[in-house]
Amino acid sequence: MMTSSRAEAYLGLPEWARRITRQVEVAFHESLQGSWRADGTEADAPMTLELDSTAPSAQALLDTGQMRCAGTLLLGGLVARADVQGERHVDWDSGRIDLRLRFIGDDGQPYLLVGGWAPDPLSGGEPFRFRLEAGDGTAAGHAVAQAAPL
Repeated sequence: MMTSSRAEAYLGLPEWARRITRQVEVAFHESLQGSWRADGTEADAPMTLELDSTAPSAQALLDTGQMRCAGTLLLGGLVARADVQGERHVDWDSGRIDLRLRFIGDDGQPYLLVGGWAPDPLSGGEPFRFRLEAGDGTAAGHAVAQAAPL
């Protein structure tokens, strides 16, 4: 059956399947590797992000595009290993994925890693692109990362 929306696809499911989509948590793990550069510098440093994303149910994910995220982050020269927490939002119309992740640097200061990924069918896989903000909202750097090889 061809459908023109997520709502139509959902309504086409049998009742037992609709019940499951409201009850079963959706969770996945991803590993991203890349590099980052502090603003005002010319040197790239390694970046590794291990992230678990969770939605309370498939239906909640379809309705809102929202997921909770938690994991660990390495940004060479800024943080050896930090716990990160935040949100992931999926825009179902454009396919864009946005992340907002909070962490504390080795300097004791709060930071925010903001960015995401947008599909580009012609490129064969765009990387995640992030900006790094200090706790007061000022720009602190930028990063590019892709899925880590298995």
